[in-house]
Amino acid sequence: MKGYLFLNDVEFIKTHDVAVLVVMCANIVPDFMKFIKQCQFLTKFAVMPRYPNELQITKEDAKVAIRFAEEIKEFVVNNANAHTK
Repeated sequence: MKGYLFLNDVEFIKTHDVAVLVVMCANIVPDFMKFIKQCQFLTKFAVMPRYPNELQITKEDAKVAIRFAEEIKEFVVNNANAHTK
């Protein structure tokens, strides 16, 4: 999503919170908001590994995260060509 924002000349903050990034992308293409819950789930994979004592991720969580990330990536790629300035 940071790449998508960059392609659209949108400055973004330095963050690992994927939900923040999806909201910023939704300012360009509102359909990004359909991924808000997935992004909230994925954020723990970006933040929690930095604090391993708090890491409570199961194998099933990892599989779900991969599926969510692939869905979002496909959406971003499909919209990158259609909505760049």
